[in-house]
Amino acid sequence: MSRRSWDDVPLRSKIAWVAATATAWGAAVGVATTYWHFGTLGLLLGGFAVALATMMLGRMWIAQPIEDVVVQMQRITRPERPLSTAKLPRYRKDEIGQLSRAVHQMNVQSRRDHVEANQLRRTLDKRVGDATRRATVQLSQLAMRDPMTGLGNRRFLEHYLEDLVRSCHTSRTDLVCIMMDLDNFKPINDTLGHKAGDVLIAAVGQIIKASMREQ
Repeated sequence: MSRRSWDDVPLRSKIAWVAATATAWGAAVGVATTYWHFGTLGLLLGGFAVALATMMLGRMWIAQPIEDVVVQMQRITRPERPLSTAKLPRYRKDEIGQLSRAVHQMNVQSRRDHVEANQLRRTLDKRVGDATRRATVQLSQLAMRDPMTGLGNRRFLEHYLEDLVRSCHTSRTDLVCIMMDLDNFKPINDTLGHKAGDVLIAAVGQIIKASMREQ
């Protein structure tokens, strides 16, 4: 029987073969001890040799292949260090081969999941970063605008005034500040209510914005 054919034999058949071989060797040792009168020492040495040979065969045919597959399975839990399943005996048709093919499939799926998880994390990080930047810009704009009129407030002035003064100084142009006040505004609030006063303020803000250049 070739090595490839022997690998395809089911484990239960290998175990049965090892047991049968151990039994046959034990019987042969017993017969030889009786025939050649080796005595108790010969019987003990023969039994020890049979047990050692049985253990070696069991390890070589059964235990070692299973241990190799287990080692590969343990490495699957470390997807940052992808393992190579080239050494797994996937060609075998026995239980070792079935287990090796299952481990190989688990490894492929684990690596695919790891790659997809990294891509998803990068996508989420980018989207969260973009959304955070947009929200920051919007909040900054809202913080520098009066919510009723849409005109710049004191924070708006503090933010842009220095650049505006520097620009006027560089271009040697005049910078004019105008203060406006709405006369008789309090009676409107007192007679028509604060909501009407708000409408008036918003309308005045629109008039101011319409009277100015875009910049």
